[in-house]
Amino acid sequence: MLNDNLFYIQKDIENNKNNNTFYNKIIEYFYHIRQEKNIPIYILNKVLSKINEEYSEEIENELDKICVVLIPDYNPLILKNDNIDQSIFEDFKEEFFASIYSVADKFNFSKNDCLGKITKWKKFFKEMFYEDLESDFSIENFKIYDFKEKRKIKILISLIIDSQNEAERICNLDENSSILEKVKKRIRLFDAEQTRFLYNEPENKKMITIQGLSGSGKTELLLHKIKRYFENEQDSKMVLTCHNKILAKKLENRIDEFFDFMGVRNKNKWKERIYVGNAWGGFYKKICEENDIKFLTFRDENNFDKVCRYAINELENKKNYKTYDYIFVDESQDLPENFFRLCEKLANKKVYVVGDIFQDIFGNKIKKITDVDFTLKESYRTHPKTLMFSQAIGLGLMEDENKLVDCLNADEWESCGYQVYHLGSNKYRLKRERLAIFSDEEVDNDSFEISKITNWDLLKDTIETIQNNYSELRLGDIAIVVLFKNNTKTYKFISDLEDILSDMGLDYIVAYETREHKEDKIFVTNQNNVKGLEFPFVICISDKINFQELTTTEIKFRNSLYMTLSRSFLKTYWFTIEDENYLSQIKNKSKSIIDNLELEISIPENCDDIKTRILRIIESNDAISFREFLNKIYDELKLDSNQRKLANELILKTPKFNSDEFQKIRDKNEIIEFINNYILT
Repeated sequence: MLNDNLFYIQKDIENNKNNNTFYNKIIEYFYHIRQEKNIPIYILNKVLSKINEEYSEEIENELDKICVVLIPDYNPLILKNDNIDQSIFEDFKEEFFASIYSVADKFNFSKNDCLGKITKWKKFFKEMFYEDLESDFSIENFKIYDFKEKRKIKILISLIIDSQNEAERICNLDENSSILEKVKKRIRLFDAEQTRFLYNEPENKKMITIQGLSGSGKTELLLHKIKRYFENEQDSKMVLTCHNKILAKKLENRIDEFFDFMGVRNKNKWKERIYVGNAWGGFYKKICEENDIKFLTFRDENNFDKVCRYAINELENKKNYKTYDYIFVDESQDLPENFFRLCEKLANKKVYVVGDIFQDIFGNKIKKITDVDFTLKESYRTHPKTLMFSQAIGLGLMEDENKLVDCLNADEWESCGYQVYHLGSNKYRLKRERLAIFSDEEVDNDSFEISKITNWDLLKDTIETIQNNYSELRLGDIAIVVLFKNNTKTYKFISDLEDILSDMGLDYIVAYETREHKEDKIFVTNQNNVKGLEFPFVICISDKINFQELTTTEIKFRNSLYMTLSRSFLKTYWFTIEDENYLSQIKNKSKSIIDNLELEISIPENCDDIKTRILRIIESNDAISFREFLNKIYDELKLDSNQRKLANELILKTPKFNSDEFQKIRDKNEIIEFINNYILT
């Protein structure tokens, strides 16, 4: 019950349920309904964004006799104990409604037909004695069927649980609107686990770990936490960090946008109290400068884990060093263990570490993914069918057992949000729940399509089909992501793609050139600008998968493929140059995903051995120096001493190859291509 994604209990109600028959009975009754109907339920007696504000003294004294039960598409229920003073109960309702109205007014829901004044929506709340649950009570008697009334109730729930939406975006939706319009105007509700992270976190832990799937709202939850500390602790100093500079810049922009939307006081001064920067060249460098520690660059030491261990040792030898109140780490799967230890040492109060479950597994970077404080198992961006398919492709589940890219055990699959059924021997069935990712209905379309690309006609026809099917489409609703292992091939393809789009009269932007996204232009990019983005439609044009040899390059390609395929919330098109036999094989295996959201897999007995093999492949690339990396390539190309000398001079003097970012990626194909063009010509 405590980790149920669909059942939330306000913290003080949860803490007191064993000593309160009223609470206990309500929780048991509605948890049975949650299990029977598989619907989200929230049990509370305060508007969560005002959880620290007290009611009048009389109400506070009687608050353990009142519960509010919220269920989307049903009337909100206000349950009371039979021995409560009715006048106090009426006062509670008045103050509770006033709290809702205060939040609604702040976010502009009280000024339009979307919700309006209290008198227009308080009628939805139904009150009853909790003893009535023992009679002929049926939750179905409170079911709402009117389209607009259902949306109003969801808006009320979002305001109460602090899952804020933009009034301008979600209002004025007609029942007969298209799927695209509905998904754009869906009402986002935090699930129970997301809400627990915001309001029920463990008090006695310094480091709070969160892992979730791509699209599970991890970063937004961090922003909510940052906003609360910024407003409630006016002298607090905070850090928000991540792996790379591009993501750090995006996070900085998101704070600006989020604080603006949430109406944060003194929002223009947030940079005085919150530092945002990437881990190595940003936050770690800042730590060194503030504490008189030697800053180790990538050339000094290419292992960031060792670099962080060095900083920890240096700090332990100092009596005083600069600290922060709260440190937030996003995309933790890209960072080593000692970086978290360093953050823990520098934080006075809390460290929040947020990572992607599936990408953590993809490379076996952590020992036990189930040992976390909060697990976000659902992706609210990606259709469950698309998510399941992209993960299967990424891990090699559509191929022979001996070609697995990584191996997950049953517990790990459950942590990724799957129901796991043992079929005997090493055979298992994975199943995902059908998820209502849209606000009012589940759109159960064919959410992914696989095709072999041989010319530009397939792409042209696909874009035209999308345009014809969705009259309200904006060109910015379409992303085209090109994934080739050879960067020169990628850039050449994108250059040709620009000509094709121009000939079709379509405006576009190339994201790695402009670093922006515009609503009226098709979004074109490579694999380096995909993370954190989402689109109604994604067209992925990819290289062939290498089935013969599993290398670091191949593992990273699979990971990029998984991330790209799972960026859509309506449909993903995967156009590949794979041969027809492979495409036929995965299309056949995909039928069970399309029809039943199921996939039968094998979990080999030597699963741990497979994990170790993958880890060694990755570590073999990370452990050697950049010079050693180049020498391996020189050996492979059989360069003589003069050619090696010239290659070193050119490569090591080229700014692109000297950047920390490239030396982390170490694109072998790009180095080989450079040598072929400038050394062997």
